[in-house]
Parts: sequence; C-alpha cells; structure tokens
Amino acid sequence: MNSKNKFTVTFLIFILVMSLFIFTATIEYNRSYQNQVKETQDKLFMVKSNLENLITSRMIAVNGLKSHVELHPDFSQSEFNYFAKGIFDSSNDVVMRMSFITDTTLTHVYPFDEFSNCIC
Repeated sequence: MNSKNKFTVTFLIFILVMSLFIFTATIEYNRSYQNQVKETQDKLFMVKSNLENLITSRMIAVNGLKSHVELHPDFSQSEFNYFAKGIFDSSNDVVMRMSFITDTTLTHVYPFDEFSNCIC
C-alpha cells in the first residue's frame, strides 16, 4: 500500500471513530437532558400539589370563619383573632395578614398589633 492509500484509510478510520464518538455523545446528552426535564417536571408537580393542598386547607379554614360570621354577624376582634390566628399559624408564612371588610369598611385585622400605630 502506498502512503496515499494509508493516509486515506487512516483518515477514514479517524472520521468513523469521531462520528461514532459524536453520535454517542449526542445520545448521552439527549438522555441526560430528558432526565433533567423529567426531574424538573416531578419537582414542579410536587410544588403544584403542595400549593393546591395549602390553598384547599386555607379555604376550609376561611369557610369556617365565613360560617361563624353568618351565625354571629356582630363578632368581636378577639373572635376574629382566634380564627385568623389558626389560619395564620398553620400557613407556613403564606398568609401575612388577614382583614375582614363589611361593605366598604375594614372592621377586623389580624395581626392587629402591626396596624395599631399605622395611619392608614
């Protein structure tokens, strides 16, 4: 074999090996990418489920407050504090404050201490 044929065969083997390497790397990259997408989707599903559960539990608590207000329309700030504290304490920092508005008047606020010195 002459040197030109040896170079051609060597070059073709090099191209074949590099093509195989690039093909394998592409497949591995796609597999890794798909795994990351799946993991992200699973994490987002868990966040979504947790938020749905949190919202549902808060809505149940608020419905309890609504029922109490319907039965006792003249409830006091301390009664409101009792209900709001239950929601506030179980909210994992989701609820920062609660207020109760009748018509256009703000009648009850929780936590009340934050607003006692406020000029609103």
